[in-house]
Amino acid sequence: MDTSSPQCYMNQFSVDLPEDKNNGSSETESRPLPVRLAAMSLDEMKDFSTRYFNQTTEGWSAMGYIGRALNPFVLFKIMYSYFIEGSWPRAKESSAAWHKLSEEEKQPYMICARHIKKLHKEKYPNYKYSPVHGRHKSKAVSIRRVRI
Repeated sequence: MDTSSPQCYMNQFSVDLPEDKNNGSSETESRPLPVRLAAMSLDEMKDFSTRYFNQTTEGWSAMGYIGRALNPFVLFKIMYSYFIEGSWPRAKESSAAWHKLSEEEKQPYMICARHIKKLHKEKYPNYKYSPVHGRHKSKAVSIRRVRI
C-alpha cells in the first residue's frame, strides 16, 4: 500500500451505521440519496463526520501532513460514496445527487462542515492554507517550431 498520500487511509475507515429503514425496496432507486444516508439524523451525521476526521487526521499526522477541513460537498461525497457499496469514488453520480438537493436538504452537511472546521481549528490552531502550485509537474522544455 502506498502511504505517501492521505487517500490511502480512506479505505481503512469503518463506522457503525444506522439500519436501513426501507430494507432495500425498489423505492430507493427513485431517490437521489441512498436510504441509509437520507435516514441519518444530524447527530448521526456529526458523529460520522467526526470519526472520519479523527481517523484521517491520524494518518496525516503520521506523514507530517495537515489536510484541509472538509467542505459541505466533500463531506456529502464521502458519505454518499460510503453508502453505495464498492463505488469509491463516483464523482459524477455524487455531484448530480448534490445538485438535486434543495438548500434545506444541504443544511445538515453545512452544519457538519462547520463542525469539522471547528475541530480542525482546535487540532491545528496555527494552520493556514497555502497551496504549492506545480509541485508534481516536471518542467518541460518547450520547442518552438518555425515555419519556413
